[in-house]
Amino acid sequence: MAKSNAQKMRAHKERNGLRNPESNRGVVPGFSTHVRKTPSIHEKRIKDERKYKQSVRAYF
Repeated sequence: MAKSNAQKMRAHKERNGLRNPESNRGVVPGFSTHVRKTPSIHEKRIKDERKYKQSVRAYF
């Protein structure tokens, strides 16, 4: 496959003595670093109740 323009520019800059951005990149872990949590039924019910209260207050 052909090289992209970005790869060509990086290679050109490296040849001419400028820094290569690939060398500054850190190591990416092979797993997710944030916690995925789905809301419980209780949390969903509380959210719906608060939503309903806010919509009712708008009419009065």
